[in-house]
Amino acid sequence: MRTDADRKGAPVATFGERLRELRLAAGMSQVELAGQDLSPSYISLIESGKRQPSTEVMRLFASRLGCSCEDLEDGPAHERRRQVELEIAYARLALSHGEARSALDRLERMLAEGGMDRRQEDEVRLLLGMAHELTDDLESAVRVLLPVHERSLVGRSHLPPSSTGANLSRYYLGSGDLHAAVRVGEQSLQAMAERQLVGTDEYLALASTVMYAYHELGDLTHASVWADQLLDLAQREGLARGQAAVYWNAAIVAESRGEIDEALHLSQRALAHLSEQPTTRDLARLQVTTAWLLLRTAPPRTAEALPLLDRALPTLQDCGSQVDIATWESTRSLAELLAGNAAGAEQRARQALLHLSSCPATESVRALVTLGDCVLAQGRRQEAEEHYTAAARSLASGRSTRQVAALWREIADRLSRADRFDEALEAYRRALDAAGVGEHLAAARIPRQSPESQHGAPDTGCDRESVPDGSGRLSLLDEDPLDVAEEERAQHLPFHHSA
Repeated sequence: MRTDADRKGAPVATFGERLRELRLAAGMSQVELAGQDLSPSYISLIESGKRQPSTEVMRLFASRLGCSCEDLEDGPAHERRRQVELEIAYARLALSHGEARSALDRLERMLAEGGMDRRQEDEVRLLLGMAHELTDDLESAVRVLLPVHERSLVGRSHLPPSSTGANLSRYYLGSGDLHAAVRVGEQSLQAMAERQLVGTDEYLALASTVMYAYHELGDLTHASVWADQLLDLAQREGLARGQAAVYWNAAIVAESRGEIDEALHLSQRALAHLSEQPTTRDLARLQVTTAWLLLRTAPPRTAEALPLLDRALPTLQDCGSQVDIATWESTRSLAELLAGNAAGAEQRARQALLHLSSCPATESVRALVTLGDCVLAQGRRQEAEEHYTAAARSLASGRSTRQVAALWREIADRLSRADRFDEALEAYRRALDAAGVGEHLAAARIPRQSPESQHGAPDTGCDRESVPDGSGRLSLLDEDPLDVAEEERAQHLPFHHSA
């Protein structure tokens, strides 16, 4: 490895020269350094480069000079390594305290300066990816970690695939690239299986992330099978963190099947296991998810959800991302709305949007729909429709995932209730497209008769005030007005567990 002296073009100090420098810095003579064990002439020969000391003599020198053997052997190179290790420790501490921007600046400067060995560089890239994630820059997180993960898969990094693969899969998942999340996750699981690491906390956490990715791709059968297998493995191995991860994502699969009570049961089991560990960002995010499920029960268990949200907030403020805080605000907004405090709910929803100015579109869409429900509950219908329309515009460029499909359905239902049928129909179509149910070309080519060619007045097959609700049924617009709190409870889970 090149030292600072190498980069500047200066000659590298020999062992003898470093020994002399350290001896003079300590204010010692050759006689004093030699002591009773060695002769001053031997010290002179070493300093002139004519002798090379043994390991035992080197340790003796280090002891008398008050330094380490590495200081004697490496000089500036060792000092650089110590500096890098200290910088890494500072960056890790900053991340644990939510100071992502500070960690990001420090880590990027370290990469630019260079002078690190491969082990240190991989550590820096791993932490830098986490810093980018906390600042909601998932594209950069993928870019800095991908080369480390590729080295890890072939055994050329000290970092295990369980670590690099879990983080990289999570970054792809957050950015909406679900196929990449599954590919990276399964590659890493295969590498862990080859190293006989099946049944560890790390394996279960990563497998639960892949399970969630399948869920988001709309492959609920595959996700359900994974959930059953992983739950059995987690219970058999008795690993707390692994069980928490599996129960958490199994709760999401249960929710997608409409099994709210089962989802809440699994989420609470995950919470029990994770609560045994030190307080972390994951624990706070799981508390928010459990609170949201409590709000989805019939009737809503608002009194139980609010304390969970209160406990989660300090941790999210300390080490959460902007999306974490915004999700907390949106869930608290729902709780306020269900409790009858529409004005307080509106304030929370607006706070959520402030946190999401530079975050993924799906999170902003969810906050806009929530805000629309809050103002509609206060009788401001036109303003609510504007928020729903803005949500549709924001979602138009989103990837096709189950989460996106669910959001399109939420928007469509609200636009339909507002008598904005053309926009609602387009939103329903988008929901089907995102769920993988696209239009068949054969059906599109069927010639249609004009109304004039049919007998009598045009007949659409349903009453004028009936529109499809996206489930194959007809929803009459002259039914009871929208219960916005009930509609809002049906939105997508706020958090999933990522390894």
